[in-house]
Amino acid sequence: MLGKVTIRRADIDVTPLSLLEIASDQPPKYRSTMFLDFTVTIERPPGGGPPLVLSNTKTARLLNDYLTAYPPQGDVYQLQGPVDLAPVGAPNQVVGALLQFPLTVTHNP
Repeated sequence: MLGKVTIRRADIDVTPLSLLEIASDQPPKYRSTMFLDFTVTIERPPGGGPPLVLSNTKTARLLNDYLTAYPPQGDVYQLQGPVDLAPVGAPNQVVGALLQFPLTVTHNP
């Protein structure tokens, strides 16, 4: 219905660095928080017209607080709250929200 929907990560130089915390020593457990800024391009937006490009109005926060090893290997991070989406350059004109975004992370050196 919407055609191709693409999520593209923003420039990493403007997004806060991710955090890694030691949650417990025995057994080893880590808490990892990733911060993401991105754009969403909707090929066929509702109501027609050209492709719609949206960006998040606040940096998204994804968390995995059950890591037993780092870097992650197939571990799932969960979005920690809804992320409002607005047209690029118009952050006050929210037209949608990302409610869930489970993200599987695997480190490949």
